[in-house]
Amino acid sequence: MMPELVESKSDFAKRLNLSKAYISKFSKSGLPCNEAGMVRVNAAIKWIRENVNAGPGRPAGSIEHGDAGDLAMAKTRLVLAQAGRAELELANLERSHMPAEEARRAVRTLMRLHRDHMLNFASRYGPSMAAELGVAPAALIGLLEAKMREAIDAAANSMLLPFGMPNAD
Repeated sequence: MMPELVESKSDFAKRLNLSKAYISKFSKSGLPCNEAGMVRVNAAIKWIRENVNAGPGRPAGSIEHGDAGDLAMAKTRLVLAQAGRAELELANLERSHMPAEEARRAVRTLMRLHRDHMLNFASRYGPSMAAELGVAPAALIGLLEAKMREAIDAAANSMLLPFGMPNAD
């Protein structure tokens, strides 16, 4: 696990593309900082997403819908969007999340490896199983391969693909 990321208020302001004064205002309102006054980045981003524009009758991180020209509302939306962007950049830096296409490739590779291992089961263990049972190895291997293929086909037709997409096959 990576150590907690801390940075100065100026650097944190640059990360969110905000002014240092705006970050100082947030720190007076509870923005997580350490004893030295450095911003605890992960906690601070979470705090901003939960506390900016929160108030009586408004859920944390919500935005009131009203006049589109309202500067305060636009600034709130901007701060929340910038906090979300910073959160994604940190996740990329920490490798705590993976792009969807990369995850799909990894799952596909894992499933192919598993399928190959399962299809090799009959060839690898069939002869010793046949000897234990006292049956012809070719007959047992053929039966095991056929049943293994049936089981793999049934599993492939009933399972969901990664990320909840139904199998189209």
